[in-house]
Amino acid sequence: MSQTQKPLPNPPDEYDRTYMFDLASLVIAEESKTVKTDRDNIVSGALILKDTANSKYYKIKVTNGTLGVTEVTKNSAGKPTTSTNPYI
Repeated sequence: MSQTQKPLPNPPDEYDRTYMFDLASLVIAEESKTVKTDRDNIVSGALILKDTANSKYYKIKVTNGTLGVTEVTKNSAGKPTTSTNPYI
């Protein structure tokens, strides 16, 4: 499984109040960007799904009220080519 999350910074040797505030802010900011399984999600852009029958990737996107499906090319690692947002 590929890593799409930012790694957490290494902790200081001793307790540092500023470090803890910065760490909490980082965790809260990153958590707000994730898709949740227990509620509705609003996705700007597209959602990429893998077809388990042929291992191809498809992008589902709504444009002017029309739902469209487009095949997505794979990169050299065999993963779908995406923007910097793993959900687009």
